[in-house]
Amino acid sequence: MLIINKSSVSLHQNICSKFCCNVSVAQFFSMCMNVRKRLLLMHKVVDRYLSGRDLLWRYGITSMTLYRWRKDPEVNFPEPDLMIRDRAYWYEDATIVPWERSTVVRRRA
Repeated sequence: MLIINKSSVSLHQNICSKFCCNVSVAQFFSMCMNVRKRLLLMHKVVDRYLSGRDLLWRYGITSMTLYRWRKDPEVNFPEPDLMIRDRAYWYEDATIVPWERSTVVRRRA
């Protein structure tokens, strides 16, 4: 729901006069809402599950290396948070990032 009051109209006038755009108040605030939605979606992308393939790209490793990391207790690689049809997924913020902070990962040159 879009509520337009005097302060929102003055905001519209200030911004449109600076950027020389001729849009109505309703169009302006519709664009603002779209930008807000996009920013929220971008934030949600950060909170996501990573597949094995995502981890291969992230660390520049092969699938065999990931397999060895998962089996090696010295590496202490976290167990998957989710398994779907024998495919493993790790939650990035809760699982992978803390492991990265506690471990030095060497990338291939």
